[in-house]
Amino acid sequence: MPRLRKQTGKLVSEKSYSLFVKNIGASMQHWLSNFAYQTDLNLFHFVVSGLLAFALGALTVGVKSYQAATASPVKTLKEE
Repeated sequence: MPRLRKQTGKLVSEKSYSLFVKNIGASMQHWLSNFAYQTDLNLFHFVVSGLLAFALGALTVGVKSYQAATASPVKTLKEE
């Protein structure tokens, strides 16, 4: 079962990211064309931003999972 969730999550994230890059890339290129100083958008910018977002999300989930795993159940139940 975990393999199915991993494959589904990977498929959904890849598809959503590819749709995001296509749509936002075209919108940003159109928006940036109205400025006096022109700049080019490369695929590199989108790849780096996607990797940074993934790393930040993975780090956040990892830290919160570690905190939940090391928390005392007795203390948690007392506070509820």
